Amino acid sequence: MRSRPLLTEERERFLELVPYCAERRESGARVDNIVPPMTAAEQTNWEMDQEFNDRVAHQTPKLHQHSVLVSIYKKELDQRCRDITGIKPSRAGPLAA
Repeated sequence: MRSRPLLTEERERFLELVPYCAERRESGARVDNIVPPMTAAEQTNWEMDQEFNDRVAHQTPKLHQHSVLVSIYKKELDQRCRDITGIKPSRAGPLAA
């Protein structure tokens, strides 16, 4: 199933984008003429940042799954502590005594 319309399906909407895209391209070209090129250090930092963002984006679903598992396990451990001691684990004072 497609999530985007085709040009043949929504021609008028696509034609409305043409001036916007042209303006964006011209604006980008003007910025390129003003901003100096990155230094080698800036380029290295940018590349590292992109690599980090790519890794995080790919791992987000896994991180969420781990977070859910940790939450479930923490509840189980809290209950075991209450069953054994009769005290909520968040109450450090009574547990330390």
